Amino acid sequence: MKGFVFTQNGWVQSFGSRYVRPPIIVGDVSRPAPMTVKESKYAVGLTNKPSTYFIICVANFQVKGMLTGPITILRWSFPRDDVSQSVQAKQLALALRDEVSDLEKAGISVIQVDGIFVSV
Repeated sequence: MKGFVFTQNGWVQSFGSRYVRPPIIVGDVSRPAPMTVKESKYAVGLTNKPSTYFIICVANFQVKGMLTGPITILRWSFPRDDVSQSVQAKQLALALRDEVSDLEKAGISVIQVDGIFVSV
């Protein structure tokens, strides 16, 4: 997706001893090209099960995967401070909508988009 940059050394502790390098949103978010369609079609081709899921595949098992939802992406990123988070969330949602549409056109019939990030 456009609008993101990543650091080489910007590690942040997320859970226990798990560290991540959160993306930094630096511009308007968009999706100029499919992100997972090629890999999804390849994964489906590795199994003899019906083409109803995508991404993670082990030969002879059903393929299942997911896309991370827009709010979770936003919450796990460093957002812009010159644009409201509402606008950034909508940009992410539109980019993911386009990805889901392209997956559907590629014959992927079940697509899971993980929902809202909840912090307790």
